[in-house]
Amino acid sequence: PQTVSQPTLAIENLSVDLGGTEILSEVSLSVEAGELVGVVGPNGAGKTTLLRAINGHSTPPSGTVSVEGTAVSTLSAREIGRRIATVPQETQLSFSFSVREAVAMGRHPHIGRFGTADETDRRLVDEALERTELTALSDRPVTDLSGGERQRVLLARAFTQETPLLLLDEPTANLDINHAV
Repeated sequence: PQTVSQPTLAIENLSVDLGGTEILSEVSLSVEAGELVGVVGPNGAGKTTLLRAINGHSTPPSGTVSVEGTAVSTLSAREIGRRIATVPQETQLSFSFSVREAVAMGRHPHIGRFGTADETDRRLVDEALERTELTALSDRPVTDLSGGERQRVLLARAFTQETPLLLLDEPTANLDINHAV
């Protein structure tokens, strides 16, 4: 018997109303592993609302969102964190964690409640810091960083999650041209 693989992301007939206003109407989309999909539209078109529905931050009144065949609505926050990494539009890092500590938070879904980071976790953090050119800043408090540097911290944190799905909401906001590329 042939095994049928599930798409990484499947959205079926998703509709979302906010305050009595229909924001999304019967949206359907299938994204396979390795695909890069961009959602483009003017401000207020529902792009962020779509991302919030995908990552489980809002429960749509109709339709389904599944990651690798599992409905997001049935997953715990930890399980969502193992399947979906999100880089938000706004960089909200208000505590004085070091850059390394903030990036390491991406490993939280993979570490047990009373567990500690192991060598794999530390290696993934180091690789993410290097990939986002943050290694030299790793001991600095995130509150001392520029907007673009904070955006790179959030991207590095998402990389450490090792998820099949990465959602980026205006990921190049605040980045200089070199880092945007």
